[in-house]
Amino acid sequence: MHKYIQTLILIVALSPLGAFAQSPAISKFFDTYRDEEDYTLIDIHGSLFNMFSDKEMKQKKSKIQHIRLLSAPKDKGNLRASDIRSLTNAIKQVDYEDLVTIRDQDTRINFMVLEKGDLIKELLMVVNEPDSFTIMTIMGNLHKDELEDLLDDIEIEGSEHLKKIDKN
Repeated sequence: MHKYIQTLILIVALSPLGAFAQSPAISKFFDTYRDEEDYTLIDIHGSLFNMFSDKEMKQKKSKIQHIRLLSAPKDKGNLRASDIRSLTNAIKQVDYEDLVTIRDQDTRINFMVLEKGDLIKELLMVVNEPDSFTIMTIMGNLHKDELEDLLDDIEIEGSEHLKKIDKN
């Protein structure tokens, strides 16, 4: 399952997507574990994407306000199963819409969106594996009809399910 983590890191580094309205529980989770030595943290602010010279890519990326990824091995650092359950329960309390749930043996992958009107404010991915936990958020202002176009730039196992989102 480490291929998921490696792919996610590549996605965050290269992909254009976005949304910014993160729940306090998710922000607190990132803040709590951001300095753990054995954890991977990627925190990209949208202004970085303005440096791209390609006009079309720059326009797509201008919708991104923030991308965050935290990947934590469960056998190192301070991450506890109760922290993951608490985060998962807090996410369920917010108006995230489940897009895709993937279960592969002991691994669960959830893709969710937080919408405001016709805009997707946040795309959230949670990967809970037996030996690691990963959460990625992409925040900004993205119209539903732009999501499929932006997802074409992502190459991740399971992302093909996101491309089937109803544009209604």
